[in-house]
Amino acid sequence: VDDTLYASGGKFPAGCDTRFPRHVVYPGCLSLYRILDQEWSVNASSCNLVFLSARPHVYKDLTEDHSYRRFRGLVAEGRMHSLPTLLPGRLRNGVWAMLTTACLRTRAWKLVGEAKYRTFVKFRALYLEYDFVFCGDDGQGDLLCAQHLARERDPPAPLRAALIHQVLPGGPSAVLALDPPGKRDEAWGEALARSRIFFHRSYVGAAVALHGACGELMTAAQLAAVANDAVNDFDSARLQHHD
Repeated sequence: VDDTLYASGGKFPAGCDTRFPRHVVYPGCLSLYRILDQEWSVNASSCNLVFLSARPHVYKDLTEDHSYRRFRGLVAEGRMHSLPTLLPGRLRNGVWAMLTTACLRTRAWKLVGEAKYRTFVKFRALYLEYDFVFCGDDGQGDLLCAQHLARERDPPAPLRAALIHQVLPGGPSAVLALDPPGKRDEAWGEALARSRIFFHRSYVGAAVALHGACGELMTAAQLAAVANDAVNDFDSARLQHHD
């Protein structure tokens, strides 16, 4: 959720993106989600938007309630097209990551990334008639999860694409991935793109990548809609946050 749907403002342990004020929804993000939810209709209830969170389930759903309050607010404002499902992380993995980040850096999030992959696989088993687009960021194990999904052989439900938001300072060598840092050159990024894992710095960039590689998921008209909505979202955020 943090640094994928909205900015963390660099507040640890939520995330590391300081480009936007905390809790600003990324321009164009919700527009892209709405377009990718191809089965959604304003006249029928649906819940095809699912968030995998590193935040653990704790006493009386405290962390989940925090997220759902934000989701309900976005739906009530007409910005989020559907109330999503939230799949929480595990307390042990989250605590380990928080305690070891100072010395292990992004490697501290390996258990979180692997747990996200296992959670996704279990959830996918309930909806084999669907295919999926995975959206995440490069700060807390999402790329690792996407790589595991992309390397599956004959998955029961296909991963159409993975969109990884680049928020981590330090470039590709700093990201948690299956491949060693010394091998993450330009060819590495091209290989990820061939497996339909795309890095982006904005959701307009994500839409451009989808249009170029998966035109059935993002038409030219839909790409234009994401870009126009991103401009409006940015202007709204700028008016609310003068700093």
